Amino acid sequence: MLIALLAVTILVTIPIVGGDLSTLSRLRLRQAWLVAAALAVQIIIISVLANPPPALSRTLHIATYLTVAVFLILNRRIPYLWLVAVGGAANLVVIAANNGVMPASAAALRTAGRTISTGFNNSTTVNHPHLSYLGDIFATPKQIPLANVFSLGDIIILTGLTLLVATVSRTPAINATDLGPQADPDHS
Repeated sequence: MLIALLAVTILVTIPIVGGDLSTLSRLRLRQAWLVAAALAVQIIIISVLANPPPALSRTLHIATYLTVAVFLILNRRIPYLWLVAVGGAANLVVIAANNGVMPASAAALRTAGRTISTGFNNSTTVNHPHLSYLGDIFATPKQIPLANVFSLGDIIILTGLTLLVATVSRTPAINATDLGPQADPDHS
């Protein structure tokens, strides 16, 4: 949720610093539905289903990251999307190393006011976590709306998105083909 809130903040501030958000509408994204599908699956396994089989939830969680990876590869020419991919890869590696769960520090969870749930949780404490330094070790305090924990990968993703939006929105009269793969009517 923190990333979504910060993304909205970025979009609001771009015009203030001289950017033109309409330039973003000229981005040609291939297979953008992959991101929407991955987010929908994450919402379903985390918030909608009551006690789905843990193995299924963990497998689907990893699959959502792989789905977004396909989208990132297809759109690799977009400025700074490579940095978003680096952050996503960091998250995928730690999640895969911990059997489909992002390990979270107990201190970060306390700071964010989050409790450990009994069902599948995409981010939770893990006994003997692998690569814990890539896990959710940072937190926004529970006094801040939408407080949550986040990882180094999340920070990298947000940095990449910020640079992407800033670069694209400040590029005058940009040609849409310079912003991403040419839309191929047979493969879009």
